Amino acid sequence: MRKRGKYAYAQIMKTDPFVRSSIPDTKFFTGESFNRMINRYGTVIVKPNWGLGGAGVIKVSRRSSGKYLIHVGTNRRVFSSQTAALDFLRPYTSRKPYIVQRYISMCRVKGRPFDLRIMVQRKKGVPWTITGKLAKVAGPNRIITNTARSKGYVLPAISALTHTFSKSRSKAILNRMEQICLRAARKLGMAYGIRTYGFDMAVDRKGNTWVFEANEKPAIAFFKRLKDKSYYHQILATAPTTQYHRHFTGKI
Repeated sequence: MRKRGKYAYAQIMKTDPFVRSSIPDTKFFTGESFNRMINRYGTVIVKPNWGLGGAGVIKVSRRSSGKYLIHVGTNRRVFSSQTAALDFLRPYTSRKPYIVQRYISMCRVKGRPFDLRIMVQRKKGVPWTITGKLAKVAGPNRIITNTARSKGYVLPAISALTHTFSKSRSKAILNRMEQICLRAARKLGMAYGIRTYGFDMAVDRKGNTWVFEANEKPAIAFFKRLKDKSYYHQILATAPTTQYHRHFTGKI
């Protein structure tokens, strides 16, 4: 049986050349991989290989002073050395598998970072299609965009992008993101036989697109928060079973 989880999904998505450049460098967390990644990128995200709703996500940054800033939830702590920072992380990473991922500086809405949830689904015998898209804006002083955990909010995807880019460029960026998600879903669908994926994507300030992770049982309750409820109804109409309906409509 194929392995699953964020790391496995990233490796499968990378087999598509069009998608590969949008997958941030991602490794299983070990002391060695953490040291390599923080030395290479300066800032990394450490998060569970399995996890929902942004639980357990940690941001680690190397400062010019040689100290290390660790951001968990709304809490920040500064450590005097890389070894001390790694020692702080070990109680988290020893309980279950974690990954370490290159940090991407996301575009912002009124100073708060946002990512995009893009839903891709297919019914049996029908091609993959985009059934929903929105932006999740992080709450105050938060590194995660999960709206329930960070007390953030949602916006239409195009509305969020136009805070940084022109409307025409925003449309072009969103179109590229949709093509990436469709191709990634085909790869994952062939590997696992699952017909619904929710992709968490981001755009950096240069307009580069990034896939943070693929979710095989994504909650969709936040689509009800949009003024236009058509995405919410389309997602439910395309969901393959009533069991998925119960999961989708739960808390986020």
